[in-house]
Amino acid sequence: TGVYARLLPSGKLLRVASDGGVFLEPFDEKQMRVTGSGTVVARVALGSNSGNRVYPQISVSDNGTLMYLSGTLERDQLIWLSTDGRRLGATDVIGHIWGFAISPDGSRVAFSNDADENQAGLGNKDVWVEDLATAARTRLTTAAINLRPSWSFDGKNVLWSRIGGAAKQSAMERAADASAPEHMLLSRAAFGHSIGDVRWLPDHRTLVVATYGDEPTGRDVYVATLGDTVSVTAVAVMRDNQMSAVPSPDGAFVAYISD
Repeated sequence: TGVYARLLPSGKLLRVASDGGVFLEPFDEKQMRVTGSGTVVARVALGSNSGNRVYPQISVSDNGTLMYLSGTLERDQLIWLSTDGRRLGATDVIGHIWGFAISPDGSRVAFSNDADENQAGLGNKDVWVEDLATAARTRLTTAAINLRPSWSFDGKNVLWSRIGGAAKQSAMERAADASAPEHMLLSRAAFGHSIGDVRWLPDHRTLVVATYGDEPTGRDVYVATLGDTVSVTAVAVMRDNQMSAVPSPDGAFVAYISD
C-alpha cells in the first residue's frame, strides 16, 4: 500500500506509505510482485489538495537519487492579514484545514480539520468552532467527512457539507455552541445533485449550493428552497466550473468563481 510508486533502474520498487515513510523493496518484474522486505530510506512531508488525494513531496532521478522535503505532514495555519497584505498575527488553528469561516460578529471561527493529523486527506474531518479571544473550542461533528463550514446570518448556527453517513452526501447544521444536536438540511437525494459549498440566504429557508463536481456540466451553482418538498433553481449551470458561491448580505446576488 502507498502512493508514488516508482520502479528504479536498480530494479527496486520505491513507494511512500501513508505516514511518509519511503520504502525501497526488491521487485521481480517477471512475476510482478515484491520479493522481499523493504527498507525505509527517508521520511517525507505529505501534502494534499482536496478530497482523498495525498502527494508526497519527493522526486526521483534516473540514477536513483532522491530529493525530498523532510519532516512531518504539511500543515495549514489561519493567520490575520491587513487589507494591504501585512501579516498581523496568527491564530492557534493549525492542521489540515478543509474550509473556514469567521462568524458575522468576528468573534469566532468555524473550521474543518482532520481528526487525525497523521492521515491528511484519508481520515475523518470534523467541524470545530473556536473563540478567537479565548481559544476555547467547541466540536460540532464526530463522524464522516465534514467540509467547508459557513454561518447563518444571525451567527447562531454553523452549516457544512458532509460526505458519508446515512445520506452519503448532505448539508448539515448545528448550533455553534453545540447546545442542540446536528440536523440534516438537505440530502443529495432530495437536491438531485452533489453537494459542495452550502450557505444560507438571509431568510434562513433558502440555501445557495455549489455542487461538488461530478455533474455532467462540472461544478454548478443552484439555490434550494427548503420545505415539505425542496424547490431547486439553477443559478449558474454551464459547461465549465462554477465554485465558491457566496450570497450578498441582502440575499439579492451571488458571487462565484468560474473558470
